[in-house]
Amino acid sequence: MTTVDPMTIDAKTRTALMVLLLSQATTSQEKNAVTRAALRARFMWRCQPCKADNHLTATCSGCHARRPLGLA
Repeated sequence: MTTVDPMTIDAKTRTALMVLLLSQATTSQEKNAVTRAALRARFMWRCQPCKADNHLTATCSGCHARRPLGLA
């Protein structure tokens, strides 16, 4: 099995992947596990001021902060 570097996949594709995975998670435990994996893989980002989890193509949903510059 080959692995793909997550940084070679564009942000819109990564966001679409995370939306698909989160929509298939049925329990809160599954959603938390998918979110943790997405944060570690840098497919999502967590806003430091309000601690909201966000997709790469979005500004913060809670406080409208911009995503960090290091995320593509």
